[in-house]
Amino acid sequence: MNDNHSRRYGPGVDQAKQVLNGGLVQLVDHMGSDLSVVRNARVSYDAAWRAGNDKGSDARLIHYLLENGHNTPFEAPYITFEIMAPIFVIRQWHRHRTQSYNELSARYRPLPEHFFIPDAHTVTLQSEDNKQMRTKEQHPDANHIRQLMEKSNQASFKIYHELLALGTPRELARSVLPLGTYTHMFASANLHNWMRFLKERLHEHAQYEIQVYAIEIAKILAELYPVTMQAFKDINTEKPYEEQIPVNTPGDLDISMRQPTAIYTDESGTDHEYPVYHYGQLTDRED
Repeated sequence: MNDNHSRRYGPGVDQAKQVLNGGLVQLVDHMGSDLSVVRNARVSYDAAWRAGNDKGSDARLIHYLLENGHNTPFEAPYITFEIMAPIFVIRQWHRHRTQSYNELSARYRPLPEHFFIPDAHTVTLQSEDNKQMRTKEQHPDANHIRQLMEKSNQASFKIYHELLALGTPRELARSVLPLGTYTHMFASANLHNWMRFLKERLHEHAQYEIQVYAIEIAKILAELYPVTMQAFKDINTEKPYEEQIPVNTPGDLDISMRQPTAIYTDESGTDHEYPVYHYGQLTDRED
């Protein structure tokens, strides 16, 4: 386990991960490492600075803490991401109240004409037995639906630009913009709360458009905190801890779960696969 407590900041720190048809996930800043978790956990034993001498012991401790709900040591590392996503995704995201947000304000500047249109293979049917979900079966009129969505967004932006040209205050003109409009924000949280976010948004019942953001975040966190994220994976898939990838090879860490993946087929017949994590039935979900 490497003792890397460096902090990094700036738009060029890591290449942005492209998401959906115009969104992104990018690491902005991070503090701490897997060793930060171990040192915080061992403070009561006057053994905090012994951490790192025994990789196996450190890894076992992290697994034990996570499995048994000893969460405060995981609050030591802190991570900030830059996110560009449709407004409806951001509104779901903001339900995670343990994160800190700074979002672009359309009161201060006009928003560019940048809106979300789903790929045809993700335009499916409304589920008949779950009010908030859709099926995996592509809608027979998927392309027509996409055209209607594009026309609606274009019409809304046309009115938005006309309102701005008339001198309408930006804070009022923005009210005509659709929920598919892209916005962007900085989202910051400690590692514990990022894992709570992943448990919710990698769940099979989460909306696909936020799942894909969670997948990219999970991949980045696996590079930064490989031992913790390996334990997170093992515990949430009931995979034996002994089968984990060696802790000294973080570059090979496989964040994909062994649960079934979801597959969408695009218009060319190409299958697109992404991992869907299963954590059992969640309660108190409203989106």
